[in-house]
Amino acid sequence: NAPPPPVPDTTPPSLTAGAVSRTSDTSATVKFTTDENGSYYYIVVDDGASAPTINTDGTGVSCTTGEVTITNPTGLSAGAKDIYIKVKDGSGNVSDILKIDIAAFATSKASQTITFDALPMKTYGDADFTLSATASSGLPVTFTSSDSSIASINDATVTIHKQGVVTITASQAGNSSYYDATAQQTLTIQKRSLQVINTVVATKVYDGTTAANLSGSELQGVVSGDDVQLSQATTGTFVSATAGEQKTVTTQFALTGTDSENYTLEQPSNVKGDISKRPITITADAKTKVYGNDDPALTYQITEGSLAFQDAFSGTLTRATDDTVGNYDITQGSVALNSNYNLSFVKGNL
Repeated sequence: NAPPPPVPDTTPPSLTAGAVSRTSDTSATVKFTTDENGSYYYIVVDDGASAPTINTDGTGVSCTTGEVTITNPTGLSAGAKDIYIKVKDGSGNVSDILKIDIAAFATSKASQTITFDALPMKTYGDADFTLSATASSGLPVTFTSSDSSIASINDATVTIHKQGVVTITASQAGNSSYYDATAQQTLTIQKRSLQVINTVVATKVYDGTTAANLSGSELQGVVSGDDVQLSQATTGTFVSATAGEQKTVTTQFALTGTDSENYTLEQPSNVKGDISKRPITITADAKTKVYGNDDPALTYQITEGSLAFQDAFSGTLTRATDDTVGNYDITQGSVALNSNYNLSFVKGNL
């Protein structure tokens, strides 16, 4: 007689969870046991996520009856995870899904501090300078600027681009032994001071005003390549309107140009100029009289120059005191102007 046909295997494998060891954010060992030989399949999901669908149609990882170890499961990352496992035996029977918790990696990191001293004030146009900071961990420190248009950083070298205030952050990213750390300092970049040199004051004749004409002024201290020009460079103001030598002249120089916001301007304090006395000539008018009559009014005319502002003559002309018939000189007498004039007099005849 022929032997009876074999009884088909319809019993799926039975799985039991084992120990889990988490050694880092991306490494762990997960153990489980199976009561049949076969192949296992798994998916790692975030802790608490819904159970995934595990496709067992493909080729899994071969396993034998007993304890099975999964080393560094694919998909493992920082934080708590769940791993879902199925085993398919040689007859195609698939186990129920097994869930095993993988706790988050418990780090033993230490804190670290960064020593980053206060930064000295800088001036626009200063040369590049190097930052220095140290981490208590001994790990390297990096630097960033809150506004690279004002001051940029390459490695630890700072380049100043314009005046302003930025925050410099010293950072240490940490590692498996240390938490990250930062420290901040404020970098203030003040405007660059410019001076004006070679200003020439034109000597002027007294005119009753304090206006001064200037020329030759040049800026000193502009950073090479910057667009900065001097404006209001041709006018100034004498300390007073009176005639005199080496009189102080004040200026109202200003700056223009696309880079002028990075500068301040010092008004020069040593600008001086002369106001010369105003020349003027008066000539006595010729006069006649008949013997015995009163003298006519003695008068004069401005024959050269002119009066300035609202200035006026004072005093009167005189003549020689004699009443006999004859010719007499008309003289300046007490006619005068203030000290801002050089007054010349041409005598007349009576």
